[in-house]
Amino acid sequence: MSTARFHVFSGTGNGRSIARELSARLGLRGFSTEMLEVSFRSIEKGSATISRGEGDLDIFIFPVYAMSVPRIMARYAAGLGRAGRQGGAPRAAVLSVNGRISPERRDGHEGQALAQAERVLRRRGWDVRYRETFDYPQNVTSIGSAQDAETRAAIVSLMAPRLETVAEELAAGLRRKRPCPAWAHILGWPFGWLYRIFGRRAWGLLFAADERCDGCGLCAERCPSGAIRMRGGRPGWSYACEGCERCMNLCPKKAIQASLLRFSLVIGLSIALFRVPPGLREALSSLPGWVPTLGWMGAATLAGFALLRLLDLALVALSRLAFLRPILGFGWTRWTRRYPDPSRGSTDGRP
Repeated sequence: MSTARFHVFSGTGNGRSIARELSARLGLRGFSTEMLEVSFRSIEKGSATISRGEGDLDIFIFPVYAMSVPRIMARYAAGLGRAGRQGGAPRAAVLSVNGRISPERRDGHEGQALAQAERVLRRRGWDVRYRETFDYPQNVTSIGSAQDAETRAAIVSLMAPRLETVAEELAAGLRRKRPCPAWAHILGWPFGWLYRIFGRRAWGLLFAADERCDGCGLCAERCPSGAIRMRGGRPGWSYACEGCERCMNLCPKKAIQASLLRFSLVIGLSIALFRVPPGLREALSSLPGWVPTLGWMGAATLAGFALLRLLDLALVALSRLAFLRPILGFGWTRWTRRYPDPSRGSTDGRP
């Protein structure tokens, strides 16, 4: 019996839900199925325990971050080792999940994520035969509320026929690739690179636990990138953060917020550090104007991340003082709706 093996990175559950739906459908079509969670632990473990056979299909499922593949998924795929088996390259499919705000029209896009994932896998010896994306409810709850239950259900219902079609095509071994337009390559590469290097790291330092946090440690235990550490019973985020927002949406107390104080610090530091000193411009006046600008921006970026890390450690230490927690953890997300994991049947709710 052939095996359909799912390699899933899913922050808030959309990708995991798709994997379970496809697993059930492929099971009805004669496949045995296996589910592998992509996390920092699986990256460390590698592919030593994976045994592939003739007719097997490996399906890689991930969300779209900044029109690109999440860093953790790219690292996982690259770390699987050279793919190969007797009789040719193993078969693979890449499936992405992008956010959708409205059931009336498609307002999300996969960008270059599918094509990028295929490039990573092909370099490791995989025969990528299939590329497709799914529109699921947007889940970036650090910016705004998740949709209400009715809207989410309407968006998910649109995907049911697609899931059936994709399962049928995967089982039949169809070779079909969703095209990636030129504009998605042009915009997706720099956008994805900037998010991977800078965006996700700064994003992680915006999170803070308010006074409702009881120190249960669930956020640290379930963080797929290992970015959360408990210090004195309080969670702290590191630069390993992927920005998946699992912690914020998983917390049973709705205690994790996008901190207004931390956001203000990031903006304030950016304004203070990125202004090129007049003296530097004068000293390098013989050079083209962009030389001091780019040089200072590079130095300011490194200094900014170092300062932010020091401030983060100080704020986590201060959060041990109970009377400061409402201030340190105060943010607009105290009043926003969280995103319930669709793969676990979570209930809708507000903090």
